[in-house]
Amino acid sequence: MKQIPSVELIHVTKRFGDVVAVDDLSLIIQEGEFFSLLGPSGCGKSTTLRLIGGLEHPDAGDVLINGEVVNDLPPYERNCNIVFQNYALFPHLTIEDNIAFGLRLKSRRVAEPEVRKLVAEALQLVHLEGLGSRRPNQLSGGQQQRVALARALVLRPKVLLLDEPLGALDRKLRKAMQFELRRIQHEVDITFVYVTHDQEEAMSMSDRVAVMRNGNFEQLGTPQEIFQTPRTQFVADFMGASNIFTGRVIAATAEAADDAAARTIHIETETGLRVISRGGRELSSGASVSFSIRPEAIQVFPRDRDWSADNIFDGRIVEKIYLGDVTELQVALAESDPVTSRIQSRIDQKFEFKEGDRVSVGWNVEDCNVLSN
Repeated sequence: MKQIPSVELIHVTKRFGDVVAVDDLSLIIQEGEFFSLLGPSGCGKSTTLRLIGGLEHPDAGDVLINGEVVNDLPPYERNCNIVFQNYALFPHLTIEDNIAFGLRLKSRRVAEPEVRKLVAEALQLVHLEGLGSRRPNQLSGGQQQRVALARALVLRPKVLLLDEPLGALDRKLRKAMQFELRRIQHEVDITFVYVTHDQEEAMSMSDRVAVMRNGNFEQLGTPQEIFQTPRTQFVADFMGASNIFTGRVIAATAEAADDAAARTIHIETETGLRVISRGGRELSSGASVSFSIRPEAIQVFPRDRDWSADNIFDGRIVEKIYLGDVTELQVALAESDPVTSRIQSRIDQKFEFKEGDRVSVGWNVEDCNVLSN
């Protein structure tokens, strides 16, 4: 039996005046999936979420929840709830009454003993047992976020929509809540659709991620695919692959021509670097090409050290930034722009790198990720 998607968008478009906020989007989110919409401000991710939740209506296309077209249904008739960055808790109500608010609406008519049971279960789910009699202003920001989550989950929606719910928390608490959200999602086993501009949030929690740009999906895939093999320069740059080169193919191996994953190409960049990379069959000699290399894939050693890599160049450290566990090095390679390397700080301490040091820089063929033009 074919599984009915939790959420489906079919050629959905949303305009605000002359601005196309969502441009002909199609998407399928399966039941029980943790799906994240990731991108910079203004890319259309929150508008997409609001279209699913019924806070906006599409100008074209269809929005489906559990196989039902919901274009004309108001938010309260869709089987989904929304948690915002601003938790919107009622300050005059206790935590228990905040969570029970939706259950006590006339349209639901849940009996009071059942309300108390469901609220107790929700408090236990978000680890707030014993705090039900407090008011929101007596809780920390992280605890208020959990109350907002419990208030949405107690209604047992098929889909939970989360619009940057961790944005108001400090870094340490935000990281802790990432694990909590993932734990809760596993326990309740419902579909989460999560909006964020934070790459770490999307990578740590999601089953799949859609990177958005100008109302479109630039790339959709697992966190590993998005992070390790970005398809476009925009995605590579947004995901932190700060080393992006353009050039042309000057040679391609023939012996592995039938195996695109193993095929080796030789590239000359616009600044004259000769680089060996993996490349698909479509990249023949003379073709224009762009590729990215993640900073953590670039190794740096003292010039006199014996080591091996597929691509090794002489360089000079022009900037060094200590970031705690890692140290970032900007290394100039001949006449080319500097490359960014991110190494473990213990390695930096071992070699005592300093700005101005002559070094060797390198990476392997599998660390070059060819981008779509």
